[in-house]
Amino acid sequence: MQHVLRKTLDQYVPEEGRKVNLWSLVVSPEEFFEDVQGTSLKVVKAFLELGLEQKRDELAGVDRHARDQGRADYRNGYYLRKSFRTAIGRIEQMRIPRCRKRSLVKALEGQLDRTKGAFEEKVVEMFLKGLSVRAIGPLLDGLLGLPVSPGQVSRLARQWDHLVAQFHEGPLQESYRYLFFDGIHLKRRSAPRLFRTMAQARHRVVLVCYGITDKGSKELIGYRLEGSESEPGWRRFLGSLRRRGLTGTSVKMVITDGGKGLLNALDDFYPDSSRQRCWFHKISNVLAKLRQAHQVACLKGLRKVYAAVNRATAEAAYVAWAQEWKDRESTAVRCVETDLESLLSFYSMPQAHWKMLRTTNAIERCFREVRRRTRSIGCFVNDPSLERMIYGLFRFLNQRRAGKPCSEFKAAPTAA
Repeated sequence: MQHVLRKTLDQYVPEEGRKVNLWSLVVSPEEFFEDVQGTSLKVVKAFLELGLEQKRDELAGVDRHARDQGRADYRNGYYLRKSFRTAIGRIEQMRIPRCRKRSLVKALEGQLDRTKGAFEEKVVEMFLKGLSVRAIGPLLDGLLGLPVSPGQVSRLARQWDHLVAQFHEGPLQESYRYLFFDGIHLKRRSAPRLFRTMAQARHRVVLVCYGITDKGSKELIGYRLEGSESEPGWRRFLGSLRRRGLTGTSVKMVITDGGKGLLNALDDFYPDSSRQRCWFHKISNVLAKLRQAHQVACLKGLRKVYAAVNRATAEAAYVAWAQEWKDRESTAVRCVETDLESLLSFYSMPQAHWKMLRTTNAIERCFREVRRRTRSIGCFVNDPSLERMIYGLFRFLNQRRAGKPCSEFKAAPTAA
């Protein structure tokens, strides 16, 4: 990118032309971070002083210069406090209003405590959104002049354990039309083994349920840590969802990747809902069985099956595809034939929903966010730390999607 001479942001506001490296406008990173800290302190100072003014007005009980025999206190000017320490640094020369009968210093301390609490919450959110504990300390030290150790971040994060418990126990409404199930593998340290001095990494599977309501809202409903995607693990997870109130009476379809453990467990928990196998996972299975020379042509023909305008056309496209490849790629054809019924189940739902239902891409997008934000961590210390991270990410994703129905439901708002 093009570098420019040092200017202020007010002097250089490009409206058109080539892109410019705005970082070159800064004399040094130290100066930039000092400016950020100074601006932050000015904002905090202004809010604190305004809050104390309002507090004094409440204590006085009457407007300025008003006469009232029943007033509780009198305004008594101001004094300057040399220094106050806050969560983001020291505020110098704070203008504190005075009353004749009562002090506002305690009110100020209360506001500073709330500032500290908000700061601590933001530190935890930084951790839960993927910034490693060892990176948070240097970042805050450089940005705000406030060092935070990894131990402090971990202690702050442990304050979220009660929120994790509330999430796992929170009641669920019978308002979900579609359910998506899948699992994501993450690493966690295990206890040291005999004759070994270091703990070994082990895989933990996060079993996840993602739902779409009758109004089209997307929501990550729940998750559970397990050792594998086995049938007992899925049964424990489905049982916890049922105890929270998700009996499945309104569920029209369940979309899965095709794992046998999950499919066997679903028969007992949601027997009345139809099953949809994910086309993305199925194509990956077919691709692994094809010769490299046939991959492009074979998958191009298979695409006509799930992209057909209706089920009859899809079945005809499958027959033509199977006839073409049954002799050269019989294993791949049998792979599709075995699950053809569940692969075409989405055609029984409203047409506007087909693209959304034929794969588990909705939940895979959430997994992509989890992988991106946990990449810097690598291996979690224990299950509680993994639980806190997953909860923080899922809460963030649910808040971002709240009140925003998916576009497919907007296209067919009255579809059954």
